[in-house]
Amino acid sequence: MISTEQFRAMRSTQQQSMLSVAAIERRSLTSDGQGGQTAAYTTVANGVPCRLAQQSGHGTGTGSETRSADAIRAVTSWVLTVPHGTDLQQADRVRVDGVAYEVAILISTDHATAVRARLSRS
Repeated sequence: MISTEQFRAMRSTQQQSMLSVAAIERRSLTSDGQGGQTAAYTTVANGVPCRLAQQSGHGTGTGSETRSADAIRAVTSWVLTVPHGTDLQQADRVRVDGVAYEVAILISTDHATAVRARLSRS
């Protein structure tokens, strides 16, 4: 069994590889007064250390292709890694280097040393 101290050391090592910073934005819906809703985003965390890795390619399980207007185009996804304990939720928006991404799927594992999510481009 891994001790608490060993987990702390692994989390520290993981965070040392997070050389970028992210802003995490959370969506809220408000009535538009006409029966619909308007989405607004509020920054819930700023300056979060992160690592963003682009993943693409057909058949690798990390990307896919879609047909649109009789053309096939590659769909690229990214994996975001932030420190363990970061409040990141599905449908949050994350900004890294001025680019906005949507959290599509949270990747969770037992005894995690970091929080990971698959992102798509906003």
